[in-house]
Amino acid sequence: MSDAVVVGRGAISVVLSGPALEPPDGLRERVEELWEQERRVRPGLVDGSMISVTAVDGNRVETRPCPYRLFVARERDTALRERLGVRALGVSGALIVNGEDGGRSVLLGRRSAYVTEHAGAWELVPSGGIEPELAGPDGVVDVVSALLAELEEEVGLPHDTVVEVSPLGLVHDVAQDVYDVCLALHVREPPPSKLAEYDEALLLPAPQARDWLHAEGHTVVPTSRALLDLAGDAGLL
Repeated sequence: MSDAVVVGRGAISVVLSGPALEPPDGLRERVEELWEQERRVRPGLVDGSMISVTAVDGNRVETRPCPYRLFVARERDTALRERLGVRALGVSGALIVNGEDGGRSVLLGRRSAYVTEHAGAWELVPSGGIEPELAGPDGVVDVVSALLAELEEEVGLPHDTVVEVSPLGLVHDVAQDVYDVCLALHVREPPPSKLAEYDEALLLPAPQARDWLHAEGHTVVPTSRALLDLAGDAGLL
């Protein structure tokens, strides 16, 4: 897998504006065809709404709503990427577990073989998409709430286990052409050994996690490598 690039450090402002993305008339049938193919593989798949990046200006990200089926289409037929204009924005977290002895551990999960992106790869947990409904009246998107929702859904930890949230930056997965707002979540209790949306889970001591993610032979989501490096640079590990 290719590298991910840090394009912003610290707190990232995400603003939702403009109409939802729609496929060009000449691609509508192809999008529907690819969507139905995906649903046959994953019958429970739902065409929800996500957000897509329109511009990045320093630590400010301009976005617009986007139907999930457009993202699926661009993943399954990469020749459509430029014409569809979908550049998904998600949120990625480093879950840092503070031990009683003062040590810190980091949670990793192995993605299912059936997900749209990076099937079977390891990544930092939690992570996920951002729904347009998280935008306030001023258009500013609450990315922390998006990550806390993923924490509860993927890890099974409630919001009140988080003692601190540290903004880390914005990462661009170049090969996939997707972006992630990255944060660290500090929690006061360890996660369960089995995670709802991952095939396997690992809780590694922080000093080992960075080496593990960069070791040869481990298939890792590129954003997670960049995210953990950001956490290390910020002195959180």
